[in-house]
Amino acid sequence: MELERLRSRLHRYADGDDDAVLHPDALKDVGALLAAAGPDLPLDAARAAGLLLWCRSRHQDEDADHDDLIPALALLEPVWRADPERLPPEIGEFFAEFGLGPVQPTDAWQGPALALAAHSRATADPGSAALAVALQRLIVAATPREDPELPLYLTNLAMSLQDHAELVGSAAGFDEAVTVGRRAMAAFDPADPRRAVPAAATAVALRRRSARTGSLTDLHDAIALGHGANLGVALLYRYEWTGDEADLHEAIAVQRATGHRTNLAAALLVAAEDTGGPAPWTRRSPPSTRRPTHRRSSLPSGAPPCAPGSTTPPTPPTWTGPSSPGSSRSPPCHRAIRTTRRP
Repeated sequence: MELERLRSRLHRYADGDDDAVLHPDALKDVGALLAAAGPDLPLDAARAAGLLLWCRSRHQDEDADHDDLIPALALLEPVWRADPERLPPEIGEFFAEFGLGPVQPTDAWQGPALALAAHSRATADPGSAALAVALQRLIVAATPREDPELPLYLTNLAMSLQDHAELVGSAAGFDEAVTVGRRAMAAFDPADPRRAVPAAATAVALRRRSARTGSLTDLHDAIALGHGANLGVALLYRYEWTGDEADLHEAIAVQRATGHRTNLAAALLVAAEDTGGPAPWTRRSPPSTRRPTHRRSSLPSGAPPCAPGSTTPPTPPTWTGPSSPGSSRSPPCHRAIRTTRRP
């Protein structure tokens, strides 16, 4: 069914309907086809998915087309090897001159996975989030343990698992997000600055899980891993559970240091409500020893007390294909395949 939908979209695109390949549902159709087929993708399916992504790439700026063009090359190269006549001549000429280059088979999943993850964040679409998770599972499963990009792939999977769990309310999803996040942290060298990304993602997953399970241990672990704005949110959250004013002081100090105005305003508002007056926490010591009235004195539920945009990890999933700053591979010379419509 997914294959027929892609073929229909390609025919409509050839007739001048750009939306046939540019609509978000086109990307979901590609993701559904790739996820269902797994590593044993038939050539007919690879051809349809690759051509649709190639057509999409033609509508992107040259510096922003990697989510479409690189996976298109990964999908179309085996088709070209089997039968060059099944592809537009421009693509065949590219492969004849350059071969596959630094593009890897897993790149067929990487671009759609990251694009679907971004779409799910922008629209709160659980279907896109589920497809992103499915594709990133394939990437991790196909990547050898010694591959230097495995930690990045694990990080992307952990963050997508967390997004999907949040959208559908899955306790098991948060459990897996924490587990995979810790795997990603362990896979990085401790001195690698990129390790901060899965650490932050794991801290957020722990904090969100604690909101659903009432686990103060999770919240302690989140604070131990957290930094920047996310640390400030976790400290404020723990303060509302325990009443420890040291957490409130530190939360305000952290948010002042990060410059995150929304989170700082949330912390100051909590301080004002709990002291019964204007937010007093510009001073070095608390003006009152009065213990606050806790809104989370029982098992917590719901979202943390901060803006939705502040609960996400500091860095979204990142492309780790040939053009990625974190990749050891250099970009392919793929501009030659930009051409007119010929799906």
